[in-house]
Amino acid sequence: MKTTLAIILAMFISAATGAENVGTSHAPDAAGKQDQLIDQVLTLSGMKRSLQKLSMQMAGGLMQAAMQAKPSENGQQKLIKVLERTFEPDLFVGHISAALKKNYSEQRYKNVVQILSTPLAKRMVELEAKDPNPEEMQAFYAQITKTPLSPTRISLIQKLDDSMQASASLNKVAITTVTAGALISGGDCSKARARIKKVIAQNRSDIETATRNSTQIVLSFLYRDVSDADLKAYLKMTENKDSKWMMNITTSALLEKLELSMEQGVRAIAKIIKAHAPKKTMFAPKCGQSMSPDQDDDASARGKQVTTSASARTANSLPGPDVDLRACLGLATSAEIIACAEK
Repeated sequence: MKTTLAIILAMFISAATGAENVGTSHAPDAAGKQDQLIDQVLTLSGMKRSLQKLSMQMAGGLMQAAMQAKPSENGQQKLIKVLERTFEPDLFVGHISAALKKNYSEQRYKNVVQILSTPLAKRMVELEAKDPNPEEMQAFYAQITKTPLSPTRISLIQKLDDSMQASASLNKVAITTVTAGALISGGDCSKARARIKKVIAQNRSDIETATRNSTQIVLSFLYRDVSDADLKAYLKMTENKDSKWMMNITTSALLEKLELSMEQGVRAIAKIIKAHAPKKTMFAPKCGQSMSPDQDDDASARGKQVTTSASARTANSLPGPDVDLRACLGLATSAEIIACAEK
């Protein structure tokens, strides 16, 4: 989740990092100039690096779900190859680059570059590019639990979250990822897949709340050394009409590509599992067969362990420790994944 958040933040601040080079670009034609500027935006903002991490995480999550079917060694090798191909980082970069080029507006780019080329914007870029240290995150959470942040600070964090569409985008990523992994775990049983989709749909509101809480605690941590005055100035930057225009383009492109890749990955994995997983015996549970009460209770208990901290709240209305909802995919069976999603 933190890596995905880094990408979303990078999308907003991307133009600022390329500002110093815009004026010295000597592209031979208009199309070349656009390509060069977009490449500078993606490279200098750190988006290329972040997209590489994201694609690896997505592929790893689907691989983890696929391994529950216990594919043969040959099947595992095929899974690795198809996931590497489906989640090739350059495909994500290319998709976002194409969206930026399709919607290219020189004046709007210049306006965003001017707004975000300030020392404050560059400082925020540096902060947002760092990977949060888990131990430092826990220490920070313990600190604000004991000494709550001020109402002004909380309001600023919430407004920044809304302005940058951070938790809204992350929620879509979480839903897509958990659904894809759970559907793989459901195998070729249409009843299990249908139940998984139903459970996730029924609990969408709770998932959104948990994601929003997780996002805001990360933002609070990333900006912990930034003054309220600077956060207000930064919020004003994010609310600029041209900044929001670029944010909408890059976010939509990322989510579109992610959903497409997940769909392709699930279909490809299903074929490989069908050909390379152990055949079911006559004693195996039938498709759609209900769990026994003991199994149901055990699945629910394990689901609670995974998601307990997602619903935690501090006295100052900020969220509890960051929780990656994809942790549900680490459970042993589709029944447990369903129970996890239900919490």
